[in-house]
This record gives sequence, structure tokens and C-alpha cells, in this order.
Amino acid sequence: MVFTKGCAKMKNGLIAVLLLTLSATASASSAIREGNTLISDGDNINEVYRLWGNPQFNVTSAKTCNRVIILKKRYCSTSRKVWKQKDLYWMIQYSGSLIIKIGWTRSKSTITEKM
Repeated sequence: MVFTKGCAKMKNGLIAVLLLTLSATASASSAIREGNTLISDGDNINEVYRLWGNPQFNVTSAKTCNRVIILKKRYCSTSRKVWKQKDLYWMIQYSGSLIIKIGWTRSKSTITEKM
């Protein structure tokens, strides 16, 4: 297949847009995958307790809101539990027993910041 200069530039631009879209979608939310278990927004926090035991930290964080797609509703919370797994701090924002948002960081000083 032969491309002219204009088509090649358009093709490269389209590929760049697709890659940016995919990377934004992939980083929009985190999930915990351990063995055959996948825990994500909208799940019960007791699943994390079952996997990792008690959290290392219970913190009051900056107000974090997220739309839980499964429930089609927006939730906000300042309650966060943090589990340290290897060199990562896994931050679970929750309301009651509902996981609102999952994030991770390598820096202990950022575990109370907005996700």
C-alpha cells in the first residue's frame, strides 16, 4: 500500500490519538488483581480484607468523589484505608462498605491527598 505524505501524516496522527485514548482509559481507574480475584469500584471492601487482612493505615483524606458505573451513582468520601503491598501503598476510598475508588502510590506522604 502506497501512502502520500498527507496520508502518512494523517495515519500517524490517528494512531497517536488512538494510543492517547487507550492510555487515558486504562489509567482512569485502578483495580486489585490477585490470583483469580479482581476487586474494583463498586465492590465490597470486605473482599480486600479477605485478601490482605487489616489495613496498615486508616486515614481521613481530601474529599474524593467518583461515579460508580455499576450503580450509576456518584459517591463522595473522606474515609480511606491503606494497605502496603511490597513497595506500593494501595488506597481504598470507601463509603460504608462500598469501594468508591482505588488508587496506589509509592510515596507514604501522598496517601491523604485527593485521588
